[in-house]
Amino acid sequence: MASSIKEFAQSKLPLSFILEATNNFSNKNIIGKGEFGNVYKMQIDTDVDTKCSARRFNRKGRLRDDAFLTEISVLSRLQGNINVVCMFGFCEEEGEKIIVYEHYKKGSLEYYISKPTRLKWPERLRIANNLASAIAWIHDTRGRSYYVIHRNINSYTILLNDSWTPALSGFEYCIEGPVSRSNQVFRCKAIGTKGYMDPAIEKNDGRKANPENGLLAPLAKLNFEKGTLQNIIHPKLLNQMGPRSLKLFSEAAYSCLEDDPERRPDPLNLLNQLKLAETVNELQSLVNSLVILD
Repeated sequence: MASSIKEFAQSKLPLSFILEATNNFSNKNIIGKGEFGNVYKMQIDTDVDTKCSARRFNRKGRLRDDAFLTEISVLSRLQGNINVVCMFGFCEEEGEKIIVYEHYKKGSLEYYISKPTRLKWPERLRIANNLASAIAWIHDTRGRSYYVIHRNINSYTILLNDSWTPALSGFEYCIEGPVSRSNQVFRCKAIGTKGYMDPAIEKNDGRKANPENGLLAPLAKLNFEKGTLQNIIHPKLLNQMGPRSLKLFSEAAYSCLEDDPERRPDPLNLLNQLKLAETVNELQSLVNSLVILD
């Protein structure tokens, strides 16, 4: 789907506004660093209780222009779902390329799942559900003239707000196009992180999901098949999991790791499976609390 900056002129922001809000891109306001540049906290004098952050793309880089335009194009079309990062506008002025987003104070999911005890099982289930909802919504082309393939979903591109509600980001590597061409074959470099991407693509490229202990996906599949998942789950997390909830969740996860794409669940079915796992977990927690009160 060919796009140009002119299509999104209504979302343009003046550079002077961003320079003032970031104190001329002060190093003190850097809250994140990525492949294409730094992310800055913005200080805005307004009555609206909304925090913003600015992603400043590096001035050099072969893929910079394409990534910048792709992210603007995709996010302009996908706004409206709480679990997709909110873009407020962008700036292309004096050689600068900047995108302004809602600020997600708690940062990326990676920080919390890198240590098993930072995030409890019920919170993990809710986050998984919300993300499945976002993915199902992105893939739903009903009533749309376009389709979107994200290509880079991992724990770093999932951001969390104050209430632990996740939002999917990292749309710079997306593929988008008209629905009429959604089944076409793409010949391009594999993008994504091993352990999160399509197994067929993963065999050829990508980075490890867990550099210290090897890939998580094959380890999880092996233990699921042997019925020994408890051996790879942190004891403190395992104690929070009801057996039925864990069974439903692990079945859903395992189905996503099938080598054959035809055997993997579609996003809506996956969402329903995860919702059931969360509901069962909530009911079990309620029963346990009633037993204690009794």
